[in-house]
Amino acid sequence: MPKIYGVFEEVSFRGLFHTANVNEKHPDLFDIVNNTKDCKIGIESFGNENYPKVKAGEVGTKSPKIYSELYNALKENNKVILLDTEFEKFHESIKKEFPKERLTLPNERYRFNIKSQHYVQIKRTDVELSNIRKENPDAAFVGGAHAYDMYCEGEKEVFMEYPLNLEEVTDKVNRAFKYCDNEDIIKGALKSIDLSYGLCHIENLSQEQKEELRKISKGVEKIRRLYDYMENKPYEKNPDFIGTWSLYKNNGLEGFFEMYIDQRDGDQIKGLIKDSLGNAKFNGKINDWEVQFNKEYTYIFDDRNGYELVVYQGCRDGQDSYKGKFKFPNGSIFKPLPFVLCRYSPEMQKKIVDVKDREEIITESEEEIEEIPF
Repeated sequence: MPKIYGVFEEVSFRGLFHTANVNEKHPDLFDIVNNTKDCKIGIESFGNENYPKVKAGEVGTKSPKIYSELYNALKENNKVILLDTEFEKFHESIKKEFPKERLTLPNERYRFNIKSQHYVQIKRTDVELSNIRKENPDAAFVGGAHAYDMYCEGEKEVFMEYPLNLEEVTDKVNRAFKYCDNEDIIKGALKSIDLSYGLCHIENLSQEQKEELRKISKGVEKIRRLYDYMENKPYEKNPDFIGTWSLYKNNGLEGFFEMYIDQRDGDQIKGLIKDSLGNAKFNGKINDWEVQFNKEYTYIFDDRNGYELVVYQGCRDGQDSYKGKFKFPNGSIFKPLPFVLCRYSPEMQKKIVDVKDREEIITESEEEIEEIPF
């Protein structure tokens, strides 16, 4: 069984006006690398020299320099094989699908980012794990998040890097941001700062470190869900209704949601809503004239989004469809925003997630929507 090493690829520190990096040291990892000879080694990337750039946008465009360092240290005395064998094909396909002129539209930029993140965060793990099991290398070096996913897929010999002095380095970087207002001066101040990484079996990580990995995994769930919406993949069980709450961004995909009615008593309904933020319970009513419901999240992908109550109210807008407004009673967003809700069909789902302008879905004027009372 190959040993899989989860590499801590790169840390960027962001201040109010600047972004900075520090020197990153991997002593435990390179102790292993420098003593590895006559082995078959799998590696996520060979480095930037032959790494394709996604010209259409920003996501997944470069290989972290750690892979160049690993490749150069291993190639002389070992047989090194590439694990991410599908990226070049993906790169070519996404360039054709999203030429620069399409990325001027908010919905197209969002779709590009979801498709790119789906490859980088999900598809890449599948490709690399498939190649590890096919080629059976002695060791494999992949991104930490991919290593964690491989562990969850049943690989047991997984070792993870972890930062040894992140809190100390963060404090020094924040002081540099606070007292320096010039980017070159900040870079000079950070030259002597080293962020160092240790290495241990994944089961020996601290509970806090394991929780950080679980948070990353929850973020992957969000990307998987949005990608499935975008690709109109079939559900295990079809939702009763679908809709979107992100039309104010001229983007139907980000706020796309599934509504499952678990209980119905006359026009009173209760059930489950799934969307890009997580899962929520809802209760309310729906009839031939109107829809009203309250939504409260019970599971979220990103703790920063919170569990705040959301109230929806709308009126009938055609056959099996409703238009309306939603708001946050506790005041996170003060102005009510538009939403649509309709009976599920694959055709309607495609129409919603592909929308580039809210008027493609809501044909009524802003004034008519504003007249819907709360």
